[in-house]
Amino acid sequence: VLMAVSNALQNALIGNDNSLGGGLFGTLVLLTVNRLMNWLLVRWPWLARLVEGEPTVLIDDGVVIERNLRRELMTRNELERSLRKHDLDPECDLPSVKRVLLEIDGTVTVIRGNIPDDVEC
Repeated sequence: VLMAVSNALQNALIGNDNSLGGGLFGTLVLLTVNRLMNWLLVRWPWLARLVEGEPTVLIDDGVVIERNLRRELMTRNELERSLRKHDLDPECDLPSVKRVLLEIDGTVTVIRGNIPDDVEC
C-alpha cells in the first residue's frame, strides 16, 4: 500500500497530473480500500482464507508429501535446504520432523516431534 501511495503522490508532483489535490485523492482512495479490505478479512475468516490462502503441509510425520511439493513448484533440494536452515539433517532427522509447512508468505515452518528410538545416523 505504501508503494502505491508513494507512486500516486509522485505522479501528482511530477507526472501528468501535477495537482496536489489529485495526489491526495488517489492516496485517500488507496488507504480507504486497504482499510476496507482489512476489515472484511478480519470480519469473515473464510474470505481471508480465500484471498490469502492457507499454509501447505510439505512433510507430515516424517513423510514428504510429493504432491504438495509439485503443487507449490518446490523441488526436493529446496525443501532439504530449508530443513538445513532449521539445523536439521534431511538424511537423518526426517523421522523426527512432525510437520513442515510452507506458509503463505513463503517461509518454511518446521515443527519437530519426538526422535524415534530406532533411528541412527
